[in-house]
Amino acid sequence: MFANWLSTPDSARRAAKGQHHAQVAAVAEAVGAVDVLDLVNSDLITESWLKEAERTYSPNTVVSYLLSLRHFTDFLLTKSCVRYFEFTNAEQKDIQHFNAQLPRWRKSYAKDRQRRHWSNMAEFIADPLIAADVEKYERSKSCKEAVALLSNLMESRSLHATRNVDSSTFTKIRDYLICKTIIRNAQRSGALSNMMYGEWCKGKPSKEDPEGLCVMVSKTKTGHKHPVVLDFDSHLKGAMSFFFKHIRHQFARTDSGNLFFTFIHGNALCSSYIGTLMRRSFQKAIGARANPTRVRKMTSTMVAYESDQVKKQTAASMT
Repeated sequence: MFANWLSTPDSARRAAKGQHHAQVAAVAEAVGAVDVLDLVNSDLITESWLKEAERTYSPNTVVSYLLSLRHFTDFLLTKSCVRYFEFTNAEQKDIQHFNAQLPRWRKSYAKDRQRRHWSNMAEFIADPLIAADVEKYERSKSCKEAVALLSNLMESRSLHATRNVDSSTFTKIRDYLICKTIIRNAQRSGALSNMMYGEWCKGKPSKEDPEGLCVMVSKTKTGHKHPVVLDFDSHLKGAMSFFFKHIRHQFARTDSGNLFFTFIHGNALCSSYIGTLMRRSFQKAIGARANPTRVRKMTSTMVAYESDQVKKQTAASMT
């Protein structure tokens, strides 16, 4: 019920509905909830979950969980929920009280969140991702292995070869293509996790490379304002097309639809996992820290001394 409600206008059609549902379920498990009212018991939440969460998670993550609980209490206060659970007036007041308490809890983490922000900034300045790191990654053994696997499959073009692709090969090639796309475009991870094959098919030739492709992805963080454009050169375009048609379909047999990238078992990739796999790939290849955000910062830094027009174009494309 809660997951469905998150998709309705009453909840403002929350984009991260899966995340909110999962986080509320995690809190429910942590407190041992046997009734929905256990999730509006401030004492139980504080003692059984919040104190441990403060030690385990970053301030931003704790605030994210509290926001999920706020959405859940909004859901409990809807007329349909009140009727379904047959809440008494006293129970409704308890829910309303907890609902009003959550923003104060979230606000109390403001200073901690700011400290975390400056700490991350200082860490990036002290150990930034630079172009040399990217070049080193692209010459690394793991990248060469992924390129070799992909090249051999593309050259063989045999049904037997593509039908016998194992999960390890699928993961290596998928992770390589994702990292290459992020490096080339410096976009948020959501653009990769939400890219559809239909959008790929509607792509237009690239200005830089007539044999390349420009793909517009609409379901992104800034999709309500404008789509994100991903650019692929001719080599990356060919590799991506081959991956989807001959490799990806063997592992995408669930409800992932026409999503371009999926997990091994075919489930849709979440944007946070894109960052995880990129961090893992760079760490394994060259021992450097990398994720989509660090690539975006690196790209911004590289054009910092260029003309104002270049800065404006960079800012417009990196949305």
